[in-house]
Amino acid sequence: MSKLSFIIPDLRSIEIKSYNLFNSNWKYEIKNGLNLFLGVNAIGKTTTMKLIIFGFVGEYIDISEGEINSNYFLERMEESNESSPPTIILNFFLGDQEILLYRDISTASIYKLFINGEPFASDDLDEIYEGIIEEYGNIQEKNDLTYLLQYLLIREEEDNYLLWDQHSQSKVFRIIGGDYGLDLRYQQLVNVELQKADSAYKRKTDEIKPVKERIKALKNSKEDYLSKAGDNIVDDLKSEISLLEKDIDNAEKEYKNAIEIYNALTYKLEISENEFNEIKFQHSEKKNEYQTLSQDFYKDSFNPKEFRYDIIKDTLKHNETCIICNTNLGHNKAKEVLELTNNYQCPLCTSEVYTQTKSNTPEDIQRLNDLTIDIDKLSELLKSYEVNIANIRKEVSENSLSLLELKNKINELKFTLSYKQKFLSQNQNADSETYTEFDIMIRGYQEEEDKLSKESAFLLAKKKEKVKEAELLNKEINDQIDSFKNILEEIFINYSSIYFKKTDADLVLRGDKNPKGLEIPLSYFIPRLKGKERYYRTKVSTSEANILEYIFRISILQTYQRTTKNNPTIILETSEGSFDIDKTIRLAKTIKKFSNQNFPVTIVANLSKEDFIEEILDSNPSTRKKQTFQILNYTNLDDEASITINKKLKSLNLVD
Repeated sequence: MSKLSFIIPDLRSIEIKSYNLFNSNWKYEIKNGLNLFLGVNAIGKTTTMKLIIFGFVGEYIDISEGEINSNYFLERMEESNESSPPTIILNFFLGDQEILLYRDISTASIYKLFINGEPFASDDLDEIYEGIIEEYGNIQEKNDLTYLLQYLLIREEEDNYLLWDQHSQSKVFRIIGGDYGLDLRYQQLVNVELQKADSAYKRKTDEIKPVKERIKALKNSKEDYLSKAGDNIVDDLKSEISLLEKDIDNAEKEYKNAIEIYNALTYKLEISENEFNEIKFQHSEKKNEYQTLSQDFYKDSFNPKEFRYDIIKDTLKHNETCIICNTNLGHNKAKEVLELTNNYQCPLCTSEVYTQTKSNTPEDIQRLNDLTIDIDKLSELLKSYEVNIANIRKEVSENSLSLLELKNKINELKFTLSYKQKFLSQNQNADSETYTEFDIMIRGYQEEEDKLSKESAFLLAKKKEKVKEAELLNKEINDQIDSFKNILEEIFINYSSIYFKKTDADLVLRGDKNPKGLEIPLSYFIPRLKGKERYYRTKVSTSEANILEYIFRISILQTYQRTTKNNPTIILETSEGSFDIDKTIRLAKTIKKFSNQNFPVTIVANLSKEDFIEEILDSNPSTRKKQTFQILNYTNLDDEASITINKKLKSLNLVD
């Protein structure tokens, strides 16, 4: 870990407000050394651990339970009358930067954020926060923090073993201790470039396979053909050529007739479109004339007392224009107003009104009537032409398709004729082997196979280049892991000697000898117990697996602290119930040894094993009370459970 890549958060306090899974608000100040979260089953220990991760990163994907979002926590609480939102408040350091955040559990959003005591004001504090942890935590993205919290810093009691998870172990080391730029290049190379190169190579090899199968099938067809044809191949070819020439002649005549029909249709379409455009022009001219006449004809005709409904309706129907303000209303609005006037209603207030006809000159009225008739006739004619033109266009399209099919047919026939003539020529001049149409196809596929094989070889070479580059980068990264191997092994042996015999347990750095697919061999640590390397967790007992996992995580963090001078934080939910009575004390002594470090070690334990609790706590009653956070005080317990728990707490000198 010579090159600092990631600054692990140093958690200083946890506070829960208005979240009624607990019967009141609570806050715990985390101290260096041992911190004991003490509870019993089903009171919220595991929920609290998930809340801490949620507090750091918001919604996330849990290792075992899938998506952890606001609903996950809201479903665990009863309906609340609280005016303030349920909140988790975290106070932690990233290096020398102190961060205090308030996250709303019901929305997953941050609503207060302080850096070194200074508040941030923003509509999107979550975005501000992500930028802060990326800058001061020296990470590429928030997902790295989520990964580290789940796989290293916070371990729930469930089955979560970093020691036997090679890929997760490698990623953890790369996040916290490698050259981040080097790792990013490695991830880009392995996960993107190498995958692309491999996919391109596989696609090309997949293209070769059917070509080879086609060549094989054609060779079989050729043999079958020769066995049936005997000595009549030349005569058969002459007969086939004669038939093909006739077919080509007939097809070309058919194509010529189709061209004539197509030309006639396109001419008919052109004439119809010209006529349509002429009628459309006349229609437009008539409408313009009608509009000009009607505007003058109906000018000043509006009288509140003598409302001219005949004029309004006529203008709306034919011109879609308001006679009051001379505004074109558009089709929909004109239709709406026209419906009101048809019912003799005022367009403004819908009250019933009366109409009165204004006297106009007979010539003006007649001209308007004539224009109305002409416009209606031209409108009908335009509709008729539109239908006719659409039908002609359909015929042209169908005829065009037929022409294309005929052209393709002629080309295919000519191509067939060409190679039949070539076969005839070659067989007439052949001295030995009979030449068939299959030979041309075989040769064509063989040329394609050669071309694809060259392309495949090129792509394989490119893939091998990427593999070589990935192997070199992987070696650099693995060398970095190897650089802190001695420190990690020393710390691991120191702790394991408390639980096991002095020489019974240590760590071995190994590489995956048989990676799958494109995977590059990774360096990872495995435990060696009683002289045997335990590659699989099933090769040790449950209690041995748990204690080895605890020791491994603490050893990583102590190595991190020693090499980077930064304090980490770890929270372990112990599985002391999986340990036999004689091993529980050894477990407690080992954990107590963890707490001698100058960084916080938080143990989430069950009150059921009093001897375990007694052993890990300080002998001084005052000190042990400071070490312990009794989450029990904030849970709803029945009277019987409260009495039993209180007795246990008194025996442990944790209550007066």
